[in-house]
Amino acid sequence: MRRILLIFLFSFFLFPFLLYGTPEIYFQEEARRGEPLSIIGLSRTPIDEISAYLFTAEGKEVIHNRGFQLQNEEEMDIRVILLGIPMHIEDEELSVRVEGYSGGDHFSIDKKLKLLERDFMAENIRLGEAMSELRQSSDPRKWEEARELSALLKTFNAESIYCTEIQDLPVKDARITSDFGDRRKYIYSDGGSAHSIHTGVDLAAPRGTSVFAGGRGKVVFTGMRILTGNTVVIEHLPGVYGLYYHLDSIEVEKGQFVEKGEPIGTVGATGLVTGAHLHWEIRVAGIPVEPWWLLEKNLLDKQKIIDIISSTD
Repeated sequence: MRRILLIFLFSFFLFPFLLYGTPEIYFQEEARRGEPLSIIGLSRTPIDEISAYLFTAEGKEVIHNRGFQLQNEEEMDIRVILLGIPMHIEDEELSVRVEGYSGGDHFSIDKKLKLLERDFMAENIRLGEAMSELRQSSDPRKWEEARELSALLKTFNAESIYCTEIQDLPVKDARITSDFGDRRKYIYSDGGSAHSIHTGVDLAAPRGTSVFAGGRGKVVFTGMRILTGNTVVIEHLPGVYGLYYHLDSIEVEKGQFVEKGEPIGTVGATGLVTGAHLHWEIRVAGIPVEPWWLLEKNLLDKQKIIDIISSTD
C-alpha cells in the first residue's frame, strides 16, 4: 500500500514538472481551404527547434514547415509556424502535429483542424493562336523556370521577419478579372482545352499603372519568365512570399528591401495574358493562399500573442 501511495504522489505532483518543457500550442482550430494557418508555440523553457505538419484523415502528409522565434520582453520563448492549407483538399478535417525539442527533450503534440465549406468560381478563358502555342509549348525552359521558382518559394530563412502588419492591395483602383481559386478551363485556338486552378488574383489596369509592394520585404527575384512575364518576388516572412506577374517594367533589384506601398514596377501584358493586368499571389511554405485574407488579418498578430501570454500568467 505504501508503495502504491508513493507511486501516486510521484505521478500527481512530480510528473507535471517533467513536462514543463513541453510548449503550449495555440491556433485557430477552424479554417477554410486556401487560407494561411498561424501556429503559436509558447514555453518558459527554451525551444531548441519546432516544426508543424498537416496530415489527411488517412495519415498522408499535406505540408510541413519549421517555426521561427519572435523577439519579446517576456520570460517566454515564442515560436510561430506558418502553413498554407491547400485549396484542393477534400477532407473535412486535418490532423495537426507540432513536434520538436525543448530543453533537450523531444515533444510531439497532436490536434485537429476543421475545414469549413467554401465554393470557388469557374471560368472559361479563350486563348488566341499565340497564347495557345505559348501555353502548350514543350519548351524545356518552362519546366526549368518552374523548378527554380518552386525551390525559391520553399526557402525558409528564420531571420526574415519583415512584414508584421496587414498588406495593401498592390494596384490602386484595379478591376478584379479573376479571383483566387477559380477553376479555369483554357480553350485553345485549335479547339482543344485544358484545366487549371488560379493561384492568385488578377487586377486589371491600364498598361503602365504603378504596382506597389503589398507589404514590407526583401526582393529575392526579378526577371523575365516565359509564362509569368516580367516577375518580382518579395520575401515577407520566413517561408512567406509575394509574387507579382506580367509587369511591363520592373523598378526594383534583387536584394533590395522595400516598404509597403513602395513602387516595384508597372502593370503590363508580358507572358501568358489576354490583356494588361497584375497577377498577385501569396505563397506560404510553397502553398498558394488567399491574398484577400492578408488585407484583413495579420499573419503575426502581436496582440493575439500578447493576449495568449497574459492568459497563461
